[in-house]
Amino acid sequence: ILGEKPPVGTYKIVARVKGKNHQAEFKIKSYTKPKFRVSVGLDGSGLNGSTVKGTVTAAYYFGTPVKEATVNYYVYRTRFYVPWWVDEDYGWYYSESEYRSARQELVTEGNGKLDEDGKFYFQFDTSKEDKDFTYRVEARVKDAGQFMVSGGSAIKTSRGQFHLGLRTPKLIYNRGEKVTVSFYSHDLNHRPVPAGFGFKAILMEPSAPGKDGKITVKESVIYSKQLETGKNGRVTATFKLKKKGHIKLVARGVDKFDNIIRGTTSIWSANPGDKVGYGGEGVEIVADKLSYR
Repeated sequence: ILGEKPPVGTYKIVARVKGKNHQAEFKIKSYTKPKFRVSVGLDGSGLNGSTVKGTVTAAYYFGTPVKEATVNYYVYRTRFYVPWWVDEDYGWYYSESEYRSARQELVTEGNGKLDEDGKFYFQFDTSKEDKDFTYRVEARVKDAGQFMVSGGSAIKTSRGQFHLGLRTPKLIYNRGEKVTVSFYSHDLNHRPVPAGFGFKAILMEPSAPGKDGKITVKESVIYSKQLETGKNGRVTATFKLKKKGHIKLVARGVDKFDNIIRGTTSIWSANPGDKVGYGGEGVEIVADKLSYR
């Protein structure tokens, strides 16, 4: 409809359906081939609270560095988390973007000039928090002719050197049944990391509501063991369920920087016909597996 070379500008599409107008806009802009390319290199330990060093490099496509050009860089941060399905059968179903929350915040920004080699050096500090993050850096370089090209890169930081996870084949067991727990330890790039840790199975026993309506929970350790994952980042442990109720499984390790690494999940031990749930009023649905086929 617009032809091979439509005029530059803003266009509006209007569709009339059942007497109502629906519309949307789009823009056509002129394309100018970039004169040079911009890349951003980031180097850091990957731990929260550490300093990340960065290098912005700009070079013309024929190889000569872009000298004395102005640089503006922006550091953004989003939450990074490792959800339960990463190590499950259906982890392939989710895209990389779904590992992160959509909220993005500007952490810091700065400016400067490229040196004689077409490089600009900068650094920024990551925050010391009990969460995992992705830091994304965008650099905008403008040469003497006011032509601007952008480049970027990202780095992930974690509360510790590794992630510690655990899972069971199912979530609901009969009292007296044996439970096999699989543990896995890996870094944020999903590479296996050998790690030592303590494991506890804790029986959660809620009390009857008090006069104020509040419920307290008594925690009793029914099984514990020290474990260590191998080079493949995996190990298992098996124990027998002698009591029934809600049981929290907790793995706790420490990395070489004394950061505490934790992984948790829950199972239920019950006799046939028992009520299974977290307690409280209303209708609860408790699945016996994390995923189904």
